[in-house]
Amino acid sequence: MIKHTRVRLRCCKMISYFMTCLPDRYDHQQRLLPYLLSFYSDTSEKVRRCAFASVEALGEQYEAENSDAFVERRQYGVDGDSRCNHEEQLSCPFKKRPRIGSRIFVRSNTKRFFSALLAEVICWLSKTRERSAKLLQALVIYCEEHLTMEFSQTLTMLIQAIKLSYSEQNDQ
Repeated sequence: MIKHTRVRLRCCKMISYFMTCLPDRYDHQQRLLPYLLSFYSDTSEKVRRCAFASVEALGEQYEAENSDAFVERRQYGVDGDSRCNHEEQLSCPFKKRPRIGSRIFVRSNTKRFFSALLAEVICWLSKTRERSAKLLQALVIYCEEHLTMEFSQTLTMLIQAIKLSYSEQNDQ
């Protein structure tokens, strides 16, 4: 991890620019999204806010480019069960449920890197496991109930990660 806050903030802004403004951004968005979401667990509040604002801007752009797909979702409340309390106890930088465009954008790009993320959750390096778990936490907030499609694999990997952490704590 980069030690200087200004460098991390500039890196976050650069990734955001690449994902929103490059002419061939669709080729790179799936590769860059995990890096942008990993800034959610940064030590600096400014970097976390910048990353969150960037993903919200991506969602807004996604809604504008796919406006027909969002009309029904908004009218009928299709995305997410209305009985769920999505606003309760969200982790930082979330103050409320992310906008629908952001949720669908992240959800549609998650499949590309999700299995690699799960593999990193059981990495032998504790820092890698911790960062992967924090990224997984952000994905749970964005993908909500849609992560249950591969839940058997996810649960197996999480159990292995817990066992690794537990054995690591007992060895110390």
